[in-house]
Amino acid sequence: MNSFEPDWCDPPCNTILDIIYEKRLTTIDFAIKMDMSFADVIYLLTDTLRIDDNISDKLSSVLGNSKEFWLNREKRYINFLRNKDE
Repeated sequence: MNSFEPDWCDPPCNTILDIIYEKRLTTIDFAIKMDMSFADVIYLLTDTLRIDDNISDKLSSVLGNSKEFWLNREKRYINFLRNKDE
């Protein structure tokens, strides 16, 4: 059986945006729940702010999934970008 191994990876912000949409959160509501400034949330949602331990904890609390899910999601995307540029 062949396993699915795509040669692409979308940024974590796409997953975040999908969940925010499903939960019907506004960007302001999301910023408040994340205890982050509106500007930092915009950076997060536009793939400018990287997901670190602190942000992964907040994402886990606000959107669900584990802290490890969010950290792995970020790591996979960064690795994809590095490999793409080689």
